[in-house]
Amino acid sequence: MGKTVKCALFGMLLSAWVLCGCSNKVEEGADLLEKKDFEGAVEVFEQVLSDEKSTSVQEAEALRGLGMAYYELGQYDKVGEFLEKAVEAGGQKTPSLYNLIGVSAMRQGDYTEALAAFEEGLGLSTDGWMEQGAFFWQEEKVTVDYSEVIREMRYNRIVCHEKMYDWQQAYLAATEYLEHYPDDERVRHEAEFLETR
Repeated sequence: MGKTVKCALFGMLLSAWVLCGCSNKVEEGADLLEKKDFEGAVEVFEQVLSDEKSTSVQEAEALRGLGMAYYELGQYDKVGEFLEKAVEAGGQKTPSLYNLIGVSAMRQGDYTEALAAFEEGLGLSTDGWMEQGAFFWQEEKVTVDYSEVIREMRYNRIVCHEKMYDWQQAYLAATEYLEHYPDDERVRHEAEFLETR
C-alpha cells in the first residue's frame, strides 16, 4: 500500500482519538503505532477491547488500530477481520479502510475478496472527494480528499483481474482506469497488451 494511503489512515485514526478525548489506553496505542511499535500497539488495543468500561467509540478505534497494526506486522489474515469489526462497531467507512482490506487480501492471494473490498471503497467516492462526518460521533461535516486512494484501488483492480487470469475484465478495468488517468503510460501499455489476450 502506498505511503499516502497509510499516512491518511493513520492521520484519521490519530485525529479521532484526539478529538474524542478517548481513554489513555487508546491514545497510548496510537502513540505506539506512530512510533512503529506494532506489537506494543496490539497489546494495548487488546486491553481496550477487554476493558468492560470501554465505550463503543473506544472499541471501534481499538479495532481499527488493531487492523492497522496487523497490516504493518504482515499478519494480513487479521487485517480485514479487525477493520470490518471496526465498521460493525460504528467506525466510519472510508476508501482508505477498504483499500487496506483489499491490499491485505491481495497479499494473501484472495483476489476475489480484494476486488470486493476495492468495489466497496470505490462506491464510497468515485471522484476522490468525500463529504463525511469528521468521525462517526461528530455531526460536523468535512471534505476529505481520497483521490490517491481511489487511484490505487482502480489500479489494484487491474492487478486482481490479471492474477485471476480474467483478461477481459483486466482490460475493462485498465480502460476505465485510463479514462480517469490518461497520462499513465504504464497502464496504457498494459491495456494494449491486454487487448491482445
